[in-house]
Amino acid sequence: MAKWRYIFLLLVCSSALFGRSRTDYSGTFARTGVADIPSKGKHAPSSETSPPLTLQVQQTANWLRVTTIQNWASSVSRYRLNGKPSDNVDHDGFHTTDRLKLKNQELLIKTELLLSADYSFPISRTWKLSPDLQTLTMEHVAHAPGYKAVGYTETFARKPSLEVALEQAEAISEMNRCNVAPSTEFAVNKPTQYDGAAPLGFTGFQQLGRYVSFYASLDGPFFRGLVRVDKPDGPEFYKGSQLVKTFTNEFVLEIEPRLTKTFDWFEIGSGAAGVPEEFRTLRFHLRWKGADSRDLGEVPSKMEALQLTLPLAPPPEWHILKVPTDNVPLTDDLEIRILSSTGQQLGCISGHI
Repeated sequence: MAKWRYIFLLLVCSSALFGRSRTDYSGTFARTGVADIPSKGKHAPSSETSPPLTLQVQQTANWLRVTTIQNWASSVSRYRLNGKPSDNVDHDGFHTTDRLKLKNQELLIKTELLLSADYSFPISRTWKLSPDLQTLTMEHVAHAPGYKAVGYTETFARKPSLEVALEQAEAISEMNRCNVAPSTEFAVNKPTQYDGAAPLGFTGFQQLGRYVSFYASLDGPFFRGLVRVDKPDGPEFYKGSQLVKTFTNEFVLEIEPRLTKTFDWFEIGSGAAGVPEEFRTLRFHLRWKGADSRDLGEVPSKMEALQLTLPLAPPPEWHILKVPTDNVPLTDDLEIRILSSTGQQLGCISGHI
């Protein structure tokens, strides 16, 4: 009888220990949504986000290692599981001191983010895995002194491998699809007169801690005095009373890169100044798209700076390309594929004046 009591107690103790076992957060996760946390504490519905973000989490008996990946850039943070502080540099480039605790199957991270030598920014993060272990939810809350606590949540879906997650992220990234949104809204039958330049469109490239926007416009003598009148069946273009259907001469394509250094809670700065060298040595593949599509291949470019009367800051700079037209219809789209110096696509713009 004593033997059976011993076995029963052993089973009970084993079950209790198993019930208190740590949740293993190891795996690869793709971000599927971001939502602000309203001041009343109720979570707003999660929405699909762009650009994508991939996490690779590795958990051992003593450490949690998190690799964050976005468009070829990655950063690594490591956290001790015994509650002792860990020093990291987050993907925004800030130094942090982190303490991690596992509580009620949730993972809690308390972070002191060092903004300057004498000022830190306290942040708390809560990780939760769904019962089926397929969905990871992260709640981020900032507690800046003198301000109300603000926060947001992220949701991630588990992926079978890092290769699958990265492949899916690349497929839906903004850099791999053409932004065809019009840069200007036109009213039907209301004339729009160009002042010498015509906006074409924009796109952007997101990496950890930075976002580079590309704004494209057309410039040249042809656009001076050009008037667009939108009709129900499409736009018409005039110079004076004369209907114009095609470009009559070569024009200049201007593409301006603008850098915004980002932080999870605010933008740090923006403008042309400080654009990394890799975004100054770009390549551009152009194609006319219409009834008679024409591939122009890679078109040479050069960087030029705007000459400002008051040099209050470094002047903005553009990539300048001369684009042949050969009587191209004004309603044809110009597709611009923006490539790195090594040929990787960073963005695409497709539009017409």
